[in-house]
Amino acid sequence: MKKLFFLISALALFSCNNESEDSTNEDSNDITNDTTAVDSVITDEVVSGVQYFEDYAQFDTRTKLYEEFGEEYLDDDTTWYAEGTVMVLISTLDDPTNGNRIRFGWDEENPEELSFIETWNYKDYESNKAQRVDAKNGLYTGMPLEEIVAWNDGKHVKFSGFGWDYSGGVFPGQGESNIASSKIQFSLDMEQEGYETHTHLLGDQIFMSSDEAVKGAPIVLGTMVYYP
Repeated sequence: MKKLFFLISALALFSCNNESEDSTNEDSNDITNDTTAVDSVITDEVVSGVQYFEDYAQFDTRTKLYEEFGEEYLDDDTTWYAEGTVMVLISTLDDPTNGNRIRFGWDEENPEELSFIETWNYKDYESNKAQRVDAKNGLYTGMPLEEIVAWNDGKHVKFSGFGWDYSGGVFPGQGESNIASSKIQFSLDMEQEGYETHTHLLGDQIFMSSDEAVKGAPIVLGTMVYYP
């Protein structure tokens, strides 16, 4: 089985007392400026540490992940892949710095070691909560199909129909294309209303992004997976 990785930080507090009212106001302004400077430094560190989806792969062991974020923001569970034939131990992170929801899949033989990371357009289908997570190569969750075609240098995308085991699966690109060279594997999804308004795209079928049947459908990048 293949293999897949994340970050945050803390804050500083200041207080001060002086004798005269003038000096108190002066010191108070100095303290405010100092605190602002500390906050901006911390923000820069967070942004530079986990700016892109792949950056989460730096947490390549469960120990590193838990040391960085703590139990409060992590949930351990198991899930099934390959049409329900492969069970994987996972940890789901709700990143407190940006709200991203990222799944860490652990190696089958060594549950401490990272196998892959995964994220989705909809982090919560029940409440219809979407998220945007950017990859280094320009892909992002929720990216419309027409933008994906443009990102792929205008070459059309071949994909499976929706609403079944291989829902929205993107076929490997042929020859020289951004899909063929992408380190990020991805699949497509429809915005939720699409499952009611575009039922002709459901089921075990194969489509091209150039097909007439696809035009106007709310198709977006649904899932990104990275194997470090």
